[in-house]
Amino acid sequence: MSTQFSAWERLLARSLSAFPQAKNKIKKVYQRINYTIHKKGYRYRSDYQVNELAENQGETFFGYYDKSPESKDGNFILYHYSEYSTKKIPSSSHPIEVRLWDITKGACVYKRKVKSYNWQQGARLQWLSATKFIFNDFSAEAGYHAIVVDYSLGDFSETTIELPVYDCYNDDYALSLDFPKLHELRPDYGYRNHGGQSGDAHLMKKEGIYRVDFGTKTYQTILNLSDLSKDEFNSSSFELKSVSLGAQKINHIMISPDGARFVFLHRLYINGRRFDRLFVADQYGDNVKLVADDQMVSHYSWIDSEQLVVYMRVLGEGDRYYIVHVVTGEVFPLGETVQRYGDGHPSTLGEMMITDTYPNKGRMKELLLYNLNQDMLVSLGEFFESLEFYGETRCDLHPRFSRDGKKIYFDSVHSGSRKLHWINLYG
Repeated sequence: MSTQFSAWERLLARSLSAFPQAKNKIKKVYQRINYTIHKKGYRYRSDYQVNELAENQGETFFGYYDKSPESKDGNFILYHYSEYSTKKIPSSSHPIEVRLWDITKGACVYKRKVKSYNWQQGARLQWLSATKFIFNDFSAEAGYHAIVVDYSLGDFSETTIELPVYDCYNDDYALSLDFPKLHELRPDYGYRNHGGQSGDAHLMKKEGIYRVDFGTKTYQTILNLSDLSKDEFNSSSFELKSVSLGAQKINHIMISPDGARFVFLHRLYINGRRFDRLFVADQYGDNVKLVADDQMVSHYSWIDSEQLVVYMRVLGEGDRYYIVHVVTGEVFPLGETVQRYGDGHPSTLGEMMITDTYPNKGRMKELLLYNLNQDMLVSLGEFFESLEFYGETRCDLHPRFSRDGKKIYFDSVHSGSRKLHWINLYG
């Protein structure tokens, strides 16, 4: 939460975070009152040139903060395109498009309609290699599935993967989860395609995490949701075995940079309250370890293949950014300069971290560049978000580095519509 909010406001927000429905209603009324009082006379402000993808019509965005839209050679940008207003709730009746932008040509060179998407993560569009990318889709015949696009030979060839994907390690393997369950408990990150899902009916048989081998196009369940209630994973103040599987979900899988392990969020809802638990496992779902279990875990990112930066709660220490060593279990907080901004969407490159803030009282969000080793922070700009974008239709900045670290890509609605933007840090 922004420094504009007082200690009692932050305490109230923290207290309500366990009751999401009540929090949303109170929050929206309070934000309207604050915006009337604190609104700014500008829609964005930055010392850097803010660039926008040059699509003349429709809205553009990339999606979540854990992937970069830019290809490894820096010549292409992946993005989503929608002529359907992103101020509206996503609809299976209004598909959007996955597109590829050729930077050297200044033109879109590939487009394909997709029916499974949301405004926060799109269709989980991501690069697999220098010339391959992947995204999710839906059809009545195949159910939820993924499409791999390869243009290494000059043309765009497409291959279907039977399961939808959440995260991928290059073009080696992918991990998937239960997208229908995700929609049921958190529609912000789920898909709205229902009925005729014969192709993915197996998803409901063993609810958990699935590993997809790209070479053989085969998949297997590597971790069951029910396994997370075993005694060795229970340091909580509540009885896990008494919580129905219907009130639990797995989300936010992130594979380590070397592909050897992954982390994921186990979220439970008990009497209207939300409890978060962070786990790590090796790439085959073995050696499962509970990493964090103090009620709240929000956003995280790999620093290297053994360390994470995590915004979470440590009882007795508070809600802060922490560095977590998933092998040794060591946890220590980041420096104070970044802590005053509260939760954001962090991603790292070397010693640098890019993150963002939620809207302050004037509905401005900040883009922040932070040095992990030197505790130095620079604000790259602030960007307006109208209350027309709210809840599921919100547009977090979700910043990401380019592959070489010279650009920061982010989604923003400061122009009045959702657009993919970038800032050149150098030159």
